[in-house]
Amino acid sequence: NLRWLGRGTYGLTDFDLDEDIPNRAGLNFPSEIFLNVDMSFVSYPEITGDTIAWDSLALAVTTAHEFNHALQLGYRFWEASNGGWTDLRLIEATATLMEEVVASEVNDYFMVLDSYFGLTRLNFEDTRVLYGDVVFYIMLSRLYGFGHARELWEEITARPGLEALEAILGGRGSSVEEELIRLAGWLGNSGSRTRPGRFFPDAAGFPDIPFNTTITLDGNDTGIQTVFQNELPTLAFEFLRIPVSPAASVQVLLESQGGQNAWQGVSLSDDDPFAEPFPEGIALNYDGGTFAEAVYAAVVKGAAQADTLEDYTFYARASQSDPAGRGNLPFAYPNPLHPGSRASEITIENLPTGKKVLILNGSGDRVTVLDPGPEGRRVFWDLNNSQNEPVASGVYLFVVDGEEDKNGKIMIVR
Repeated sequence: NLRWLGRGTYGLTDFDLDEDIPNRAGLNFPSEIFLNVDMSFVSYPEITGDTIAWDSLALAVTTAHEFNHALQLGYRFWEASNGGWTDLRLIEATATLMEEVVASEVNDYFMVLDSYFGLTRLNFEDTRVLYGDVVFYIMLSRLYGFGHARELWEEITARPGLEALEAILGGRGSSVEEELIRLAGWLGNSGSRTRPGRFFPDAAGFPDIPFNTTITLDGNDTGIQTVFQNELPTLAFEFLRIPVSPAASVQVLLESQGGQNAWQGVSLSDDDPFAEPFPEGIALNYDGGTFAEAVYAAVVKGAAQADTLEDYTFYARASQSDPAGRGNLPFAYPNPLHPGSRASEITIENLPTGKKVLILNGSGDRVTVLDPGPEGRRVFWDLNNSQNEPVASGVYLFVVDGEEDKNGKIMIVR
């Protein structure tokens, strides 16, 4: 149906709560689609200067969006305890995704990205965010194909949206938490930080991510400095910019108040792989001897038992000279290590002279011993155990022999 719906409304899909489709589980309804005959409030000057063509483009994305709502209503809606719908964000985001399927050149969703980028620190289901989180589903489409949206709605006939999404991603060896971590990395490389040919194909057209600027890291102080503290709910993330003055090589560490290991950092650098996750409690080196004037990262709060606000603290350490000048404690890099991506071994620096290093697994069992020699302060681990067999992915502990307080964690991701 074509109808004047008022300025600012693209279209709507109407249904009657009293007309539930019989013989189908849950709430599902026949519907009627209305498209606005007045699209004069919409413009796409970056595509064409033809104002008549603007109307056609707006009708194309609106038809795709509203027709998808009609399809959704034929699957199943889940009612929330407050009388609304549990999956409103998913409902709108997946309908917006269909605009990309039908008319990908329009990019109408660009108009709502500013709002979403300012609200990524809200929980994944918080309905103060609508439409802009379509980027999450665009990313999934790039990874798994556009068919994932249909699979999701088929799964929603059996369980509410977030549970259905977890089930679909779990079948692919992933999870909502893991994909949010990935999304933070992709978005951190969009706008003016776009990496051509990587991440979102339309990333250059995105607005810039609003990074929270922390206190300035003192580049002359090689001790650990607290640069930022904040709180996030579950399944949420935000972006940090850590100024460094004077420029220095930087190491960062993320810790939470509860120590639940439900937090992840994502380093955002100018070097491939550009976005690299690192878990809570594992120090990451923005390394290679490069001195930085600012460090960029994202902080992601994963799934937990309750959607409550929890605190986290971001620490950083600077070095103005060689890596051994980074304070008195040993440290390992690159960390986490993805073998083959950047390096095939881990370096452990800043050791007490001549002290051996024990590598332990998560159960505390000895994996191997590394010897720097009588005058050495550095060891290299080739990721093999004492039998010269490659170790598996996981978190390992390094401990200075005889000085158990000098230790650290290493993460290997194969």
